Amino acid sequence: MITSYDTMPFGIFIKVLDIIEDKDRSPLDVQVGLIAALEGKAEDWVLDLPVTEFRKRAAQLDFLTVPAPEPKPVPLPRVLKIGGFDLRTVDDPAKMNTSQFVDYEALIRQGRKAYPALLSVFLVPYGKVYGHTGDDDPKAYDVEAVRTAVAEELTVVQVEGAAAFFRKRWRSALRRSLTSLRRRVERLVRGIKDPALTTPLLRRLKDLERRGDGLTR
Repeated sequence: MITSYDTMPFGIFIKVLDIIEDKDRSPLDVQVGLIAALEGKAEDWVLDLPVTEFRKRAAQLDFLTVPAPEPKPVPLPRVLKIGGFDLRTVDDPAKMNTSQFVDYEALIRQGRKAYPALLSVFLVPYGKVYGHTGDDDPKAYDVEAVRTAVAEELTVVQVEGAAAFFRKRWRSALRRSLTSLRRRVERLVRGIKDPALTTPLLRRLKDLERRGDGLTR
């Protein structure tokens, strides 16, 4: 039975969240569901356990009552072999395509359960291009299979650390872009005498630059 976030596959963690958030479950039913998920068994298997075995396993659920520590930004390996894929980590925003940018912007708003999909934006098989689909496209691949591999083969600690790393890297790159944009705008508006036309725009750019998240809000 899984008893630590260090060894829990992220896909199991999503199941745990779903069980805990299910308002239709009684506290005892939640315990049954959690034990089943962490054992990799059906709930009927848990219901067949002797009461003494059930209580023993229920006591091992205590680690779930302690909030997971704040994830430390940790990059994934440059090459990651999971799910039969040789994945390269694309963590430089300058080397990403627009499809990756659009999906990142959508997924970052969806919370922790979307982390496998979020990481799949940055994990691309060698010789393939993110966003390409179709059997006739030699650069296409099954992105859903990559997401499944992330959920099944990477732990909670690995996934949350990588997600924190990518967010930090993305914000740093975006801040540099916003700084460059602000400076260009400042040069362009030097000849405009009316501050009512220039001040709001420059103030907005400086605010985005200071926050460092720009379009990710």
